[in-house]
Amino acid sequence: MDIARQLVIIPEKKIVGLNTRTSNEVEMAAGPKGNIATLWQQFFKQNFRDTLANKLSDHVYAIYTQYESDHTGPYSLIIGHEVIDFTNAPDGTSPIVVAPGNFLKFTAPDNNPAAVLTLWQHIWQFFQNNKDFKRSYSTDFELYDFERSKQLEIYIAIERVQ
Repeated sequence: MDIARQLVIIPEKKIVGLNTRTSNEVEMAAGPKGNIATLWQQFFKQNFRDTLANKLSDHVYAIYTQYESDHTGPYSLIIGHEVIDFTNAPDGTSPIVVAPGNFLKFTAPDNNPAAVLTLWQHIWQFFQNNKDFKRSYSTDFELYDFERSKQLEIYIAIERVQ
């Protein structure tokens, strides 16, 4: 897979979505029956994008946050849309603010589930071997534009080491 990487500064984003708590260990053991796959199914089955009156676009965000430690520990995942504000957020949804900051954007040409896993494995390996950047484990996100592109973008919050 051809993977591109770019340092970017992201402005604050307000996201409302559906959430779950999981870990990579749980997901690898459960495969297509894991919490992440179940959350994606729920997101599409509920036609979630039509439930938000104040969303900014149809872009879908998968927000990884509330890391207990690093990529090996539990974390929360929120799948949703960017909104103007949190007023009128539907019951049972989770609002989250993605703080502005420095992110490394990893891009791959496909967004199917196998490509997503491959890109995450590349990211984990990249940060194990990299001395210039350190993950902050604050808030990371996947960005999907299902209407226009099959491209996958994953943004990792970073701290500069240099």
